[in-house]
Formats: sequence, structure tokens, C-alpha cells
Amino acid sequence: MTPALFMDQKGLPGIIKLAGTMALAFSIAACHYDEPAKNNGKSRIVPASELTGTWEQRGYGQILEFAENTVTIYQYNQKNCIKLDEVSLTQANEILGKVSLTGDGKRFNTIPENIPGDIHSYTRHKLDHLPQYCLEDITAPDTNYQANYDVFWHTFNDYYAFFDIREVDWANTNIISWNKLKEVHSNEAFFNLLKEMLEPIDDGHINLENDDVSFSPEEDPAWLQRLRTYFDDQYPQDELRKLFEEQEEYHDFSAFYNAFLHNFYRKVDNRNSVNLTEYLDDLTCVANDNICYGMVEKSRSFRNVGYLRVDSMYEYSAEPHADFDTIDQALKSALDNAIETLYTTDALIIDVRRNPGGYDSSALEIAGRFTQNRLHAFSKKARHRDRYTDTLHVYLKSSGALQYTKPVYLLISGSTYSGAEIFSLVMRNLPQVTLIGEPTGGILSDSLTFELPNGWEFSLSNEVYISPKGERFESIGIPPQYEALYMEPDDIYAGKDTGMEKALSLVK
Repeated sequence: MTPALFMDQKGLPGIIKLAGTMALAFSIAACHYDEPAKNNGKSRIVPASELTGTWEQRGYGQILEFAENTVTIYQYNQKNCIKLDEVSLTQANEILGKVSLTGDGKRFNTIPENIPGDIHSYTRHKLDHLPQYCLEDITAPDTNYQANYDVFWHTFNDYYAFFDIREVDWANTNIISWNKLKEVHSNEAFFNLLKEMLEPIDDGHINLENDDVSFSPEEDPAWLQRLRTYFDDQYPQDELRKLFEEQEEYHDFSAFYNAFLHNFYRKVDNRNSVNLTEYLDDLTCVANDNICYGMVEKSRSFRNVGYLRVDSMYEYSAEPHADFDTIDQALKSALDNAIETLYTTDALIIDVRRNPGGYDSSALEIAGRFTQNRLHAFSKKARHRDRYTDTLHVYLKSSGALQYTKPVYLLISGSTYSGAEIFSLVMRNLPQVTLIGEPTGGILSDSLTFELPNGWEFSLSNEVYISPKGERFESIGIPPQYEALYMEPDDIYAGKDTGMEKALSLVK
């Protein structure tokens, strides 16, 4: 298994998930978190390899045990503990670099500059000893469904932060599912039971996967639901059944229906893409085609308007398995060229309507191109059993050689997810920015990954993001200031992009 020290990416919704890279920190897809601890005495900077003893990261379910030559990584909740991996002190030193150890030796803080993708430090607390249950082995992991169930339920119970706003009674889920567990006698039945437990939670950062299949309980965004309703109105069941009977490729009506539906989606999506290009004079795409910029056609506006589309917060390099520095440099280079090209425009439209997320650091790097000041970006805290960790405040600072401070119109939709929602959350703080569209996907939290004793993986949302005004947008999404429905079928067939139309009306 790859060491789980650090996973510095933000989890993405649905089937688009960012894979973890390292293990000593924990299996979390994004920036790390804990409030820097208050020192008892002067702190000192030491190599990670000089740490000794057992260290807990609250709210993230991980314990590190530093021995003479190795570091052992444990995943834990208040009832279970699993040994995940063991790395050498040299490896730990390479991953963590130097850390800040408090004067009393009871806490250490990471140094963000040492860890690619981190935007702040996180804290680990020293324990007197390794919990006893971390020394107990869970036997027969592949077929001991009770042991695997215990790890699954208790991990969600300790760390999932949104049962209340998702209106899920997890304790009652346990009562119902525990009775059903008695009838589980196969891996397939066990997987289906866990799926059933998760289905009421509309959260794209929850994912369950084994070697063969994955599942996320996320519901379709509003625009996709509208397309489905439009499709059912245009193609009644009786007409589709006639078409089904006239063809030979599909022998099952359900398979035929889904294929016909997805073909409809593709055609509408292509039509929508063509419509968008009609608003633009030209478009240059760089950074693995995830940063596109150009000018709005002059006839569309009385002013000189630029357009910037950001389709990802992480995939900026075409190089397979590119490291963070390569990805980050590709982003910065793309932004340098884009902002220089667009700098003399009167206004700018930024489009993140189909951005599934990525690094928080990328979100801040892009947002930093639109301010010359240091601003409170957001705050965050993590759930730890029946309480939360201390609140951490994250700040935005200017980035790049040029900062665009003229009017900006940010297009968002229900498919603006995760790291792109963090970008939207930060941008809405800037005085020249106006949000247009529909509420974002409502999955701002990082995606924290765990492992079952049988080797299956699952993830959950453990962090609460808070705006500078104290607002929380998990589940409900970040609202626009002006509504403009995305992928509205009637508008698409009329050759319109509703978001662009609204932005240009405000520019005028």
C-alpha cells in the first residue's frame, strides 16, 4: 500500500475522485487543517525524524507512532483501530520535512511551505501511549462482516460532520442495519447493505468502493434533473417502447432507455458548447485544456469584455501522475498569460459551471489574481466525535504580477463542486465580483478516506467551511446574486447561454 502520510488534494464528486498519494498525514483529499497550538514555552523547528512517541490528529482519524527506525500509521475511531502502513523515518522526513514542536513537547505543527498543496499548518497531539485496541488484530477480515460493519458505522459516527443538515439519523440507521447484518452472507450482500445505509445522504464526497464497483449517494444537479424531465416529456414511454421493438442492438428496455437518454444528453451538451462559442471571438485553451480564455464578441456588448473558463482545480498537466510542483507551475503559467491578455478589458466573465474541484491551493492561487489586499477567505473546523476541533482562519493574498480589479461576473451551477466551491466562496468576498447562475453543488468539505479491514475504501466529509460572515453552505450550495438557469433546454435550442446573457446584460 502507498504510504498515506499526506493526501493534498480535494476529493471530487461522483466517480471523479482524486487518488491519494501519501499516508503520514491521513487519507484526506485536500489541504490539512488543525489550529496551530498555543505553545507552553518556545517552539523549535525539528526534522520529523527526531519526533518520538505517539501522535493523534483529532478530527481526521489517524495516529502516528514514531519508533526507533519506523513510523507506523493507524486509522482509528473510538471503538476500532487498524494498522494502515509502516514507513521509515527517512521517508517520514522526506514527506513532512521539518515541523514546529511546541516547547512542552505535547504538540507539533506542520509547516505549509514544506508540504505541496498545503495552505496552512495542522496540529498533532502527543498521547501517553498507543491505545490498547490498536494492538488488537481484527481476524478474518474478508468474511467477518460484523467487524467491518463496526469500523464503517463508528467511523461515520465519529467524523461525518453533516448528519443534521442532511437530515439523517445515523443511530437509527445502525439499529435497522444491524438487524439486516444477520442475513448477510456474501461480499455482494454486505456491499449492498453499506450502500443502503449511505443512500439517504446526498453527499458527493461520500464514496464506497471495492475492487469491482464504487458507489456515491450524490444526487444529480438541478440542470441534469431538468434535462431528464424534458427528455421524458419529449419521448413518452409508449413511443420509446415502439423504438425499442424496432431495433436489435438492445434486448433489455432499461438498457435501451439509458442509452437513448445518454445520447440525448450528449447532443444537448454539444449544442450548449456550440452556443457558448458563438459568444466568443476566440478562445485559447492551455494547462491541459482546463484554463481557457478569450474575448467576447464585440457585437454582444458595448464594452470590451473578457472570458475565462476554469474547468478544474487540479488537472493542469497532461503528464501522467504529475507531481504537485508540475501541476502548480502549469497553473501559474496559464494564469500569467490569461490575466496579461485580459488585463485591459472593461469587465471579465469567469465560468466554473462544470468545474468538479481539486486543490484548495489552486482555488486561492486563482482568486489571488483578483485582489491586491490580504483578506479573510474562509474558516474551517473538523468534527471529532461529539465536538469540533478549533476553528482555523484562512486568508487570501494577491498572487501573480497583475491583479484584475475591474468588474468580474462569476458563472456557477449545481456542477460547481468542491474546490471550485471554495473558489466561489472566496471570490464572493471581493467587492468587484458578482455571482450568476444557480447554487453550487454543496460539497465544500474535504473528502477524508478510510479503509475497512477487508481492504475496501470509503470516504466522508469531516470539515465545516465557514464564510467570513459566518455562513455555511454545505448541502445548500453557494447562492448566486442573480439567477440564470444552466443548461435550460428551451434556451439551448434557441441558441442561448442564459448565464452569458445575464452577465452581458449586467456589463451593459
